[in-house]
Amino acid sequence: MVVLVIAVLGGGAAFANTSLSSTYSPQQAVVDYFAAQSRGDVNGMLSNATYLTGDSANAQFFGRDALTKMLALSRNTAISDVKVLATLAIDASTSKVTVSMTWAGNQRTHGYTVRKDTSRVHYVFYDSWRVEIPSVTVSLSLPNQPGAIEVDGIGLPAGATPTAIQAIEGYHTVAMLKTDLYDSASEIVDGADGNPSVSFPSKVSSSFSNAAATSIKAAFVSCDPSSDSYCISHTYQVASGHYEAFTGFPGYSEIDAYSTWSFALTSDPTVGMSLVVTPDAGKLTGSGKCAVTMTVDGSSQYKFSGSWVATLNYKTGTFTTSLIYNCTVAQA
Repeated sequence: MVVLVIAVLGGGAAFANTSLSSTYSPQQAVVDYFAAQSRGDVNGMLSNATYLTGDSANAQFFGRDALTKMLALSRNTAISDVKVLATLAIDASTSKVTVSMTWAGNQRTHGYTVRKDTSRVHYVFYDSWRVEIPSVTVSLSLPNQPGAIEVDGIGLPAGATPTAIQAIEGYHTVAMLKTDLYDSASEIVDGADGNPSVSFPSKVSSSFSNAAATSIKAAFVSCDPSSDSYCISHTYQVASGHYEAFTGFPGYSEIDAYSTWSFALTSDPTVGMSLVVTPDAGKLTGSGKCAVTMTVDGSSQYKFSGSWVATLNYKTGTFTTSLIYNCTVAQA
């Protein structure tokens, strides 16, 4: 009877040891971590993980707030079928656990380093384990003079314009905020299996483009007619008893004016224009096509076309525009 009791107790102890060893094991730590993630359980994830960070400038993307905001993206909780494929003991305190899972509809296999957490001991003998969750690096391609950058709604320090940002492994919403030059833009990047990249457009917003066009069109008619004989939207008078002979216009050996001459834009020169934002704050360049009609003596008309370039400086809603144009390069 004594032998039987000892055997039963010994078997129970063995069973309990096996159960507890499984509960507090590297494999279970990984399974528990992703189970918590699938539930959106921030506390459960934090209790089972160590988040590996890189550059200290990105520390704001690794705390509780960052994890909470990351989980608000449904792709990060769409985790199922987590299976342990292999476990490799590196030493008594470190293991490498390889798991497969379905994450946001995609199959992935990943190996995680798991380390013993001796600060949390269960039933005297059984230590907890923590999964080391790697960081991912999101490479950024930004336009000149970009807006502020946010990851999952968390911003960078004022004035920072990084080429890459480190964050917790997973999906992230990367956004460039609206400025006077650009509309806001955002993209969800896949950082669940590798280092993603995101490129924000360099095209200025339509409202800014319209404002720049207004400034450019104003520059076309800002010429001083007292010092230039070709100002657009000004009628010149021929001196009494004389005439003006114009040479060098394409398609005509000479154009004679006996009473008046004037140049007018035939069409809007800003239609189809190109605007380029330079690296210098508030500075842009523009270019486009232009067409003019020369009217001589009130009736004879000659049509030409050419091009223009401009330098625009912008500050707090105001443009200063320097324009160079030659709209009489070719006969139209």
